Amino acid sequence: MSAPHSLIRECPCHSTRRFAGISLDVFYDDVLARAGDRYSGIPLEIFTGRFYDALLARRDLLPDRLAQVAARMAEHDWLALYREFDRG
Repeated sequence: MSAPHSLIRECPCHSTRRFAGISLDVFYDDVLARAGDRYSGIPLEIFTGRFYDALLARRDLLPDRLAQVAARMAEHDWLALYREFDRG
């Protein structure tokens, strides 16, 4: 979770509205998906694979709707799709 980081707290949009925080989170997801290899020694494909494995291993702990979404998320590798998002 990125919210506790001091740079996030200093962002003017962080506490203004609910959707501002969501938008900021999506922005950082995009940045990390596109340039994460600059900050981590783990390729995105390996990181997301490990994340999906851990998430699906705990599906029984998730609410039903989230468990269904998690399966589709892993199947289609939603996290890696941020790299290919059309900025039109």
